[in-house]
Amino acid sequence: MGRSLEISRLFAGRGVPLQTEAREGGICEEIRLDNSMANPQFCAEMLDLTFLDKFRGEPNLTLLLNTWFTGVKKDAKTGEILVAYAESQLSQKRFDITAKVFIDCTGDGRLGVEAGCQWTQARPVDFKVFHRRRTPLAFVHVIGT
Repeated sequence: MGRSLEISRLFAGRGVPLQTEAREGGICEEIRLDNSMANPQFCAEMLDLTFLDKFRGEPNLTLLLNTWFTGVKKDAKTGEILVAYAESQLSQKRFDITAKVFIDCTGDGRLGVEAGCQWTQARPVDFKVFHRRRTPLAFVHVIGT
């Protein structure tokens, strides 16, 4: 298993034609350009293959699909994450992931929550409106775990 973990939840513009203005740059643009060549019809399944090609081309990277964090082991003195625990319900496997640096790319902050970081369940705009109104907002759409 590689020393890094990446869970990609990039929006690469499914169904949106490549534009010449207001370009993303970086990895997002690289994926969009590759996808525009390999997938001119903007088929969702083909976009998944573009992502898979990107992952396979990276050294020391292990792709864990349908896998989520279930906990962490932290250093008692420094609070640094030593091991991140993840599980896949599909394969019924548990993974003990070690790394020098952990970056939460889960999209829902799951690694940070498991590590005990502070978090807010709202967009910054909703959070400001909530405090101005002094009344609770109904969060109808919640994505993630």
